[in-house]
Amino acid sequence: MQVSSSRSVHLSEWQKNYFAITSGTCTSGEKADAYRAQILRIQYAWANSEISQEIDEAARRRLVKRLYIPLPEASARKQIVINLMSEEHCCLSEEEVDLVVQHSGGFSGADMTQLCREASLGPIRSLQAADIATVTPDQVRPIAYSDFEDAFRTVRPSVSPEDLELYENWNRTFGCGK
Repeated sequence: MQVSSSRSVHLSEWQKNYFAITSGTCTSGEKADAYRAQILRIQYAWANSEISQEIDEAARRRLVKRLYIPLPEASARKQIVINLMSEEHCCLSEEEVDLVVQHSGGFSGADMTQLCREASLGPIRSLQAADIATVTPDQVRPIAYSDFEDAFRTVRPSVSPEDLELYENWNRTFGCGK
């Protein structure tokens, strides 16, 4: 498996810090700080990349909880939309919310947030450039289903079906959850 340069930097950084922590070349305070920082780096890198596929067995054993968190189901995606849109001036009907949920299959929680953010910019984008400086918030139209239709043209799922299969296989092999 080819390791990309950004991931190899993470891995070499991890190896260097792990050696310093375990070899006794740090004072106890430095060791504790380095250990905490390293754990945070690992958790961040793991959560934000495919590094879970590249961590060696020794490192994997030290990560006690290896949980796979699947993509949100329809009910969770609906709750995300409802929660995010509750803060906005929005006129989506229940049926339109269900359509958004139906069309967002395969979206992660972050993808759903980006979708709602993109849709919430629709009313602003519909203003004339000259009006933007003088318009008041109550003069801006509410977010409509058409804004979500436009948002779906630009926001795509960030996790491919191949990646999902890879994560699910990893979870079956190494994960702590079911």
